Amino acid sequence: MKLSDCKYGVLVQTLEQFGEIGMVVGITNNIPTVLSEEQKNPERAIPMIQWQSGRAFGINHHNIREYKG
Repeated sequence: MKLSDCKYGVLVQTLEQFGEIGMVVGITNNIPTVLSEEQKNPERAIPMIQWQSGRAFGINHHNIREYKG
């Protein structure tokens, strides 16, 4: 999935055969430390997903696809 397709409210699924389903709720970065200049780099942007389980975390956009139902 392209990062530009990860818009708020889009339903996504992980790439496994019966992957977890979630909804894009924002954009984050993939550096889990305090804010730095490297974290502000737009190339580090990844979608933030709210999963069915209630967890919310960022995942690389190459590891999800749009959910087709």
